[in-house]
Amino acid sequence: MKHRVRHTFSLLFMLLCAIFMASGFSVNASAATARIQFTSVSQKTNCVMLRWKPVSGAYRYTIIRTDAKPNGAIFASKAVQKSTTGTSFDDTNTGTSSCGNVYQYSVNAYNRSGNKIGYGTTFIVKVSSTPITTCTSNGSDGVMLKWSKVDKASGYRVQWVKGTVFSGSGMKVKYSGPNTLGTYINGLEKGQVYSFRVQAKATGTHKNNSYQTISSYSATCTKSFKIPEVTAKIVLHYNNGEVYRTIDVIPGSSYTLPCMSNPSGYTFMGWGRQKGMLMSQSRPLSLAYEAYAAMNNVKGTVHLYAVLMRRSDEPDLTDSQLSSPDLSAYKKVIFVGDSRTVRMERTLTAQNINYRKKNVAFIGKVGEGLVWFQNTGYQLLLNEINRTNMNDPRPIAVVFSLGVNNLSVNPVTVSEQYISYLRGIAPNLQEKNCRLFFMSVNPVNSIIIQKSLTLDRKEWRVRTFNGKVASGLSGTYAFINTYSWLMKTGYSTDNGSAGKDIGIDDGLHYTTRTYKRIYLKALQYLALS
Repeated sequence: MKHRVRHTFSLLFMLLCAIFMASGFSVNASAATARIQFTSVSQKTNCVMLRWKPVSGAYRYTIIRTDAKPNGAIFASKAVQKSTTGTSFDDTNTGTSSCGNVYQYSVNAYNRSGNKIGYGTTFIVKVSSTPITTCTSNGSDGVMLKWSKVDKASGYRVQWVKGTVFSGSGMKVKYSGPNTLGTYINGLEKGQVYSFRVQAKATGTHKNNSYQTISSYSATCTKSFKIPEVTAKIVLHYNNGEVYRTIDVIPGSSYTLPCMSNPSGYTFMGWGRQKGMLMSQSRPLSLAYEAYAAMNNVKGTVHLYAVLMRRSDEPDLTDSQLSSPDLSAYKKVIFVGDSRTVRMERTLTAQNINYRKKNVAFIGKVGEGLVWFQNTGYQLLLNEINRTNMNDPRPIAVVFSLGVNNLSVNPVTVSEQYISYLRGIAPNLQEKNCRLFFMSVNPVNSIIIQKSLTLDRKEWRVRTFNGKVASGLSGTYAFINTYSWLMKTGYSTDNGSAGKDIGIDDGLHYTTRTYKRIYLKALQYLALS
């Protein structure tokens, strides 16, 4: 009897369990929990968008957002919880938190009984949007894009596509660093509409099982642009008239003219309107355009020709010619500069030019600029001044010839630094009976410099620097404009560093003939001042 009772109770218990399970009830400990797979995690202005694959048997999903502290390393305890029955969620309450803050999103799936049957966690770094400020075409096959800087961004991604749909193999991409706010995109078809978008990239740190660094891209800012079909043309020719390059431009627009390498035995000076133009000291010429100068309001077809200087035409000055300027008004002349100044002195020494009898001295350092002069060169200058006979009432001429080694960056900023420092030391030098001069940064060939020395010394940077310094030092320093004189009479370049030409063109340093011409021109200016 007892066994039958126990058996009856066992059957009853099993029956009740079956009824509960059929009714949808289950024991939490036995529920299978699936991993939620996110299909996309993206953002637009003040909104983070989550998308995930559905979990089998799920009735609803709960989304929990946990905000990072400003350092992005440890999450705050406060969470914002939302619920949805779909497989997507747009968080529109992210605010305008700074670039680099990390959000953690946890998505949990529940069945009708309220049991958790799936979960997933993902992270995103908050990034501000990146407005495109400029989208212009040069009328040929290219577009210039510029965009606004995003604070704390670690870089930018630029994407473009023919048409308006960003997908498929036709979509192109390029990347830039945090300080690059523009890029040129070429290879585009005339008459076609292209769409462009720019995204800022941000990097943040989160702590899950361990500290991890992640990156996210911002919302896209998109612009569409039609490449013009109608164009004007600029036809660039070699000196002999053969075509060097043809450029299509938008009628009425501007185009920055390129530099050209120096042909063997010649120096490329710029662009003129006639073929066969050769300049020299005895045949000075004016250029229509220098390298990296803008040609404005281009219409129709314009032909320009390379203007050259034949190096064999350059005079080789003698000691007597270099000694001709009357410097008796000065008790000493001091040149202060960089490698160009150093090589000028070495040229005079190697060719037995007795510059010391004219009381001329040189102070220079190869490869240096303003920082060297501030830290070392200025004291060397004072030492040279103090070695001069103070009982002689005549002034000392100090000629500064620095700047070319600083022109890999913004020439306006560099010129302001020079102006500020040189104006600051002027009163002390004037108290020591010095007359102050600044000699222009002289011409370069940027293509050859880039090839031979891997340096960026664009011609427009030299012109900008010279113009700013000449204006900013006016009234305190007299400006010796040897740059403009050389651009009308020609010059030649050589990488010889010991006062002798070696036949290797570097586009930056000069031949012995040019160094002597610059030296004489500076002395002639001093003699007339």
